[in-house]
Amino acid sequence: MDYGFKPEKRVVTEKSPAVFACGALLFYVASGSGTLHVNGVKLELGKGSFGWLHTYHIYQFEPEWGQVLELLCCPFDYASASYVTYRNSLKITMTVLTENSPVVRLYGEDADDVRSLMEELMEEGSGSGATDIVQGYSLFLEIVTLFLRYSARESERQEGQGKPFERSLAWKLLQHIFTYSNENLTREKLAAVYGVTVRQVSCQLSLVAGQNFAGLLNRARVDRACDMMHFGGLTMQYIARYVGYHSETSFYRSFKQVMGMTPQEYQKAVLPEAGKEAAHIDTRALLILNYLFGHYREPLTTQDTAKALYLEKSAVNPLLKENFGLDHSGILTELRMTYSESLLENSRMPVVDIAFACGYNSSHTFIRIFSKRHGMTPGEYRRFSIHDSSSTALRNAVLTADYAAGGK
Repeated sequence: MDYGFKPEKRVVTEKSPAVFACGALLFYVASGSGTLHVNGVKLELGKGSFGWLHTYHIYQFEPEWGQVLELLCCPFDYASASYVTYRNSLKITMTVLTENSPVVRLYGEDADDVRSLMEELMEEGSGSGATDIVQGYSLFLEIVTLFLRYSARESERQEGQGKPFERSLAWKLLQHIFTYSNENLTREKLAAVYGVTVRQVSCQLSLVAGQNFAGLLNRARVDRACDMMHFGGLTMQYIARYVGYHSETSFYRSFKQVMGMTPQEYQKAVLPEAGKEAAHIDTRALLILNYLFGHYREPLTTQDTAKALYLEKSAVNPLLKENFGLDHSGILTELRMTYSESLLENSRMPVVDIAFACGYNSSHTFIRIFSKRHGMTPGEYRRFSIHDSSSTALRNAVLTADYAAGGK
């Protein structure tokens, strides 16, 4: 998608060049085995390996001798996904992203679910239309939520065995730089955080990243600035100050050194032609979408959403329509119908209980909307799906819904 999601298949036949990207990568190993080198740490890969790499990860894929790694990948920039990814309702998110391994190994139905979603993202989530955008975000959220769940589960297993995942010193240093780059961070302060010498900091960063502290700090700040430039209304002066520069001159010099172009040239490249900012997703629209993903199982009005996000009620629907082609009610219906389909196929819950579980105040309303959408009642849909073995309809929605609503 033009909004940061670029699903693709990759075939790795030899050790890939080191990647130090301004963005992130979700991947699933469809076949083959090998090694993922991340920040100087080697992680085993095999069929069913599921990973999420971030901007502070320096990584390389390396297949085993005679093997070919086939990867289902979804690179994306944080500007397009940050409001979906870092959701307050997911209390496990920051622990998973900062302390756990970026790779988990899946088997059986777990592996099948992720592979199915990744393949669906490639087939249906790569368009640039309004429906494609909503579908892409929906699939992305499900994939991310599954990673959070499986990563947390694997971490608990490792803790139980007394073998928690250990990040290297270089890993911790890189992560700290990219997390706190907009603060007054120095080598001395960084060394003090981890109880090492300044010399050790310099040696570790040079060994793994091939850059010194100042270079990496500038890289982290420029990455954050690039993220901010995807959205309109922010002056260069504000961005420069926010990411940690005391003067615009320093910001411009560092930006050109890292990106090979000026901030204005970069912004012109990432924003649509003629400066039509509407073609990029408004941060407020993403915030609303994020809130709907987290609360669609509750009775929710436009007024409720506006109040929770400190927005004017009259602004909600225009923002959603302009960015996603659907209004508040339309997006809620899409989310609730997907969840209801999964419950009908994968549980024995009575229809009246499913109605309330999906956020409807009455079963009559649920049945009416469901029947209009599918041309059959929920009961008929359930009977049909039981006899139709090919019907899968996002089986993992049952798994992800609890997390999407903040449950554990």
